[in-house]
Amino acid sequence: MAHLPGMAYQCLNDTDWSMLFVNERARDLTGYSPDDFLSSRITLARVIHESDRSWVSTQVDAAIEARDSFNLTYRIRHRDGQVRWVWEQGQGVFSEEGELLWLEGFIHDITEQQHSRHLQEAVYRIASAVTERSGQAFYHGLAEHLARALGADAAYLATFDEEAGAQQLAIQALVLFGRSRGSMCAAERTAFTDEVMETGYSVFTAGAGEAFPLFTDSTPAGLAGACVGVRLDSKQGSALGMMAVLFNQPIENPELSMSVMRIFGSGASAEIERQNYEQSIRTLAYQDSVTGLPNRVAFMEELERAGDQYLHQGQRLSLVFLDLRRFKELNDTRGTCFGDRVLSAVGERFTEVLEPDAYLARLGGNEYAVLLPGMDREALQAFMHRIQAQLDAPLEIHGEQCSIGTSVGGASFPGDAESMNELYQHASIALHHAKVCHSGIGLYDAAMARNLHRKEQLASHLRRALSRQALMLHFQPQFDLTSGELVGAEVLCRWHDEELGWVSPAEFIPLAEERGLIHELSDWVLAEGCRQLQAWKAEGKTLPGSLSINISAQQFDTEDLVERLRDLCLPVQPQELTLELTESAFMDDPAMAIKLSQRLREAGFRVAIDDFGTGYSSLAYLRDLHVDTLKVDMSFVRSMLRDERDRTIVETIVAMARTLGLRTVAEGVETRDHEQALRAMGCGASQGFYYGRPCDAAAFSRQWLSG
Repeated sequence: MAHLPGMAYQCLNDTDWSMLFVNERARDLTGYSPDDFLSSRITLARVIHESDRSWVSTQVDAAIEARDSFNLTYRIRHRDGQVRWVWEQGQGVFSEEGELLWLEGFIHDITEQQHSRHLQEAVYRIASAVTERSGQAFYHGLAEHLARALGADAAYLATFDEEAGAQQLAIQALVLFGRSRGSMCAAERTAFTDEVMETGYSVFTAGAGEAFPLFTDSTPAGLAGACVGVRLDSKQGSALGMMAVLFNQPIENPELSMSVMRIFGSGASAEIERQNYEQSIRTLAYQDSVTGLPNRVAFMEELERAGDQYLHQGQRLSLVFLDLRRFKELNDTRGTCFGDRVLSAVGERFTEVLEPDAYLARLGGNEYAVLLPGMDREALQAFMHRIQAQLDAPLEIHGEQCSIGTSVGGASFPGDAESMNELYQHASIALHHAKVCHSGIGLYDAAMARNLHRKEQLASHLRRALSRQALMLHFQPQFDLTSGELVGAEVLCRWHDEELGWVSPAEFIPLAEERGLIHELSDWVLAEGCRQLQAWKAEGKTLPGSLSINISAQQFDTEDLVERLRDLCLPVQPQELTLELTESAFMDDPAMAIKLSQRLREAGFRVAIDDFGTGYSSLAYLRDLHVDTLKVDMSFVRSMLRDERDRTIVETIVAMARTLGLRTVAEGVETRDHEQALRAMGCGASQGFYYGRPCDAAAFSRQWLSG
């Protein structure tokens, strides 16, 4: 479990939640080692923030009482004293007699997400404060929103008193215990204000009453837990004033408070310097906060401006997209702070190889874009190799070296595109090509355009085929490996287009998922499969076992999925159908998958996990899933006779299924040797080309069904 991005545990349900098992990730999350927890030198209850313990305990007890899982968001206190936000998913494990044995679950650090949420709230409140306000109304609105955003007991905004000189600050707005106290003149500058003015900010985590005497006359005794202040600067860097907040209790997350304060401070400075207000807002809206580079909005406007210039003058313009291949891995394993530093370092290194007239932006995530004026195709290719070499060299982050790997895609105008929209689209296509090719470099060419055209053509024809019900079903028989009898069939969708000919399911089904057509396609397959089942019955022919039909992972998000499936299969009964869901779909959201599989079973459907072995399934989740069958993926079955590792995987799946009381069906059986090997392992059933290729309903009926 070392690779999991969080803390996995098993613990007793005592007052301390004493640990029975905890993985190494506990150290990253809490600062304490697994031994610290297992030896009770520290307990989970003590790690949970003191203000949240009672609530967490109540929620866990309620979940245990209801025999349900629990999903909780709360705070913990790290060993270094920092407060972190976490999300926990867990459940009680009960004996057959119903006795609670232990709790097990997973705890994940979501501090950055909470940080981002608070930042978003702060930006929204800035907008609320400045809308249709100016002068004193602006200052008071800003102070109110500042105190509310940070949960502060007091907030103020002050500017230098022009009459009194730079040694005194004039309070423009003061909010105390949620109430505006109007404007007042502050005392002389203190150690706190001096530090703000000298360094740009100051944080006093204790003894704020001594360092922050601005409210000496009006603040009740004891309101001196902590304070945070930021300097308000002009565009030229000269000090305009300061903002500060006062807390009755110590600050748990000074970094978050400082980030929010800086956002509010940016708005305040913009109002103080009214003539620069629009530019300040533009900076917030058009600049990437991590790298300082222009963001996607700024880039798209620059591309539009470049189009106006280069289209009319016929000058050359190239566009390069760059993607960091290993960024997600680094961000997940090293943390978002490390990831942010990687993004900044990439921007800095990228800039080193650019000419002054190039325009570099971070589009978001791990993707950058650069506009290169006057660069022809040959020079563009050389540049792409140069920038890849520059960025593939290890980066040094916080004293550590890391390699990120890059994919680079580019296109040029006018050779590859006739408009800026085409240039953007074709560079994106080239980047997609770069991600899948060995070199990691994709320079747009006509073949890429043809592939794109093929995809668009397929999507259009698929929509038409669905509307005309021009698809067809084939059926592949399934046989019991002990008796050799037919025990069911799997429905397979096939498509023959008048213009395109036969189109592989491996091509049109992913396309249907990408283009939002999978719900319509899946509904048709289910309804048509059930119609055919009824038609066979009308002919006096019966399919033994059940008819297996695939369900797309995208359908999981449909609230009325079970009811819709039940309505679509009428008059066929749910017991006559096996719904196949891929292992990866189950594991994307295990808790949801458990509930969905239970609802499907309660409705009468049989449930199978398709392509089993290709994803990552927790045995604990597999135990809780309400499924009947595991379908062994054909990639293992086909190679198991020559690859001992694949043979072991198949044997393990069959044995595990037998232990859990589940049926197994092996896919991809192509030879008699495959069949005999699977029978010897104890596999329940099989399907594959050994028994014949999938065929249409009429041929299937003639060959396999008896009246």
